[in-house]
Amino acid sequence: MYLLPFFFFFLLITSFCITQVSSQLYHALVAPIHKDHHTSLYTIALTTNNLYDYNYFVVDINAPFSWDTCEYGHYPIACTSQECNQGRTYLSPLCQSSNNLVDGQCYCNVTATNPVTNMCASSQMTYKSLVIAWTNGDHPSVHINFNNVYLSCAPTSFLGSFPYNVTGLASLSWSPLSLTTQFTPSNFEMSRMFAICLPGKSRPNGVVFFGDGPYYLMHFPSDIILSYTPLIRRDNVSAEYYIGVEKILIQGDPLKLKDGTFDFDSSGNGGVMLSTMVPYSILRSDIYHAFLKSFSKATHSYPTVDKIDPFGLCFNTTELKSTRVGLPFPQIDLALSNGTSWTMFGANSMKKIRKGVACLAFVDGGMTAKQAVVMGSHQLENNFLQFDLDTSRLGFSSSLLFRRTNCGNFNFTSDSSWG
Repeated sequence: MYLLPFFFFFLLITSFCITQVSSQLYHALVAPIHKDHHTSLYTIALTTNNLYDYNYFVVDINAPFSWDTCEYGHYPIACTSQECNQGRTYLSPLCQSSNNLVDGQCYCNVTATNPVTNMCASSQMTYKSLVIAWTNGDHPSVHINFNNVYLSCAPTSFLGSFPYNVTGLASLSWSPLSLTTQFTPSNFEMSRMFAICLPGKSRPNGVVFFGDGPYYLMHFPSDIILSYTPLIRRDNVSAEYYIGVEKILIQGDPLKLKDGTFDFDSSGNGGVMLSTMVPYSILRSDIYHAFLKSFSKATHSYPTVDKIDPFGLCFNTTELKSTRVGLPFPQIDLALSNGTSWTMFGANSMKKIRKGVACLAFVDGGMTAKQAVVMGSHQLENNFLQFDLDTSRLGFSSSLLFRRTNCGNFNFTSDSSWG
């Protein structure tokens, strides 16, 4: 019994010293991803210096930097630092102009935003310590402490639209201030990449890896096989992830759309963006109407029910028997720009509303939508996605359910500090 405090003291000391250990033993970090049932948002669990003191951050793969409420104070950073210049590259047009001088003092002021409510506030850049576990791809191992993780402060009012236990937002974007970049420093001999697997339910947890594979899920005999397509940036400094889509097909039939429908226009609008903050894929109206028409044609023999907001097409599924990949609805394919195809089955295309009723889980974004398509988290669940920032490519599995596994099958149980 008396050995337990010494053991945890040793583990904590090890977490501070691990940066001196050869990184050849490990090439990835791992943390659990939890789905909140009420908000359909996803959180990553990270600890501070105290291994029992969890911080939960909403996962946003497109945010330019992370933020925290800094409830217990914060350390300011120099307004002339590289990190300050990087943060101020992403000043939001939703906020009033924010400068670094306050009462003659120099502070690093940036603009933090809440992507759910579009709230924006001027906030100071700071840094804090975060602890995460190394992994061999199969289970968590020893912890490592990152002493200076840069993020910004944000008002507590930002948390109103988030799960109740959340203290901030975690950025996994292209930005040099994202956790992806900060958790894969060049001296660790790790690739600048992350892989994420969003769970379809609140239990068990999904998983996020920072760094190289292999990545393993229980009940899957080998590392996960992926297809690849280029990751696209809207411009040289944008933080969001886009992919190139040529066509959308319903049961093999392409939607009737104009050439270049999914391209960026001269103002940078358009494109197909991936998102963990939008629950259901949003299609610009011209795409949505063609999509709805084609899907209705392919399901003409299925009994429908009245529409349920925000969805435009709902079905009586009482007589339908679920398959390994969800309800037996027509297959949806994204024909990608490099010739690969991302396939969606019923588990990702349909949303069960209640017993015997399911709706097509895509919504109309209007004709003035900034993006042609925003792929929402429901379409990403139980898909294994690897974002390689060094080579600008996305690895994707399509539905893991087809392979008799899911995002809840990473073995966190080998380390008792993960709940």
